[in-house]
Amino acid sequence: MGSALQARFSGLWRRLMPPVTVVVAAIGAGWLWLACNAPFIPVPPPENVFIRQTLTDGGGTTRTVWITQGKPDARAAGAKFYIFNDAFGAGVIVNASADGSYTAPPLEGAMGDHVFLYYTTPAGEDSESACRVLSEGDPAPHCP
Repeated sequence: MGSALQARFSGLWRRLMPPVTVVVAAIGAGWLWLACNAPFIPVPPPENVFIRQTLTDGGGTTRTVWITQGKPDARAAGAKFYIFNDAFGAGVIVNASADGSYTAPPLEGAMGDHVFLYYTTPAGEDSESACRVLSEGDPAPHCP
């Protein structure tokens, strides 16, 4: 009687073994893929400073513009920065250098405006968006 029961379980085991092996292998491959491909966790843009400049046109009219300078940050090396003044509805785009720093073209604005910044890495990953208050000071203050 023992050998008949053993034969029955042995046959059952042979039928279940291939599907079990496939499931175990798939789970293992999934864990390996997750371990080797950690998800990108967005980080905010590096600290920056705004520098006020006054421009005078040929007719003598003056206007204030702001230069945005980003501090070095290896995570933003070679990234493309997007800088947008919400109050004026205008912005600029600039490429960061190898150390992640940048100096953007002039941006129109007034003291106290909210400026939004984010960047895209060369691999196509976007940072978090950061809001800074347009003012002089190092670093630019975060929006309230």
